[in-house]
Amino acid sequence: MTRSAGTTTSTTWCEVTSPRPSPTSRPPAARWSPPVSPVGLGQRDLGTLGFTTSLAFGRKLERIIRDPRIAVAHHAREHGSATSQVFVLAQGTASVDLTPSTERITEVVRRMEHYLGETKRCPLWDRLLREYHWERVVVDFAVQRLGV
Repeated sequence: MTRSAGTTTSTTWCEVTSPRPSPTSRPPAARWSPPVSPVGLGQRDLGTLGFTTSLAFGRKLERIIRDPRIAVAHHAREHGSATSQVFVLAQGTASVDLTPSTERITEVVRRMEHYLGETKRCPLWDRLLREYHWERVVVDFAVQRLGV
């Protein structure tokens, strides 16, 4: 999905930026925007984006399941490969995978290492990082509107 804003195109933004769910017309308690990890999830040819988040943000997940209309603001580039500095707002309908397959989580961990650095591995680190890496929820969403 490519949209233009002046001379800047947003074709590279979804590779990896740091999105944050954006406040919408939700109730005041739901307007806080917890961060999520995009790690390059998405398929341009299908018009989908995705992110992963911890089960620790249970209320966020409950709200997304109850009302799957979401808006995600991609605004930071510290941990990504995008060179554009445009602010991108993607809106769409979410699908939450509460029990992602081992293959899907393995792919998420691989992408996390690509963007955030290699994960330490040994029995101690594997145990300490188990929840961080393996107890994840994947949220995919079909992009219906894209603004830059």
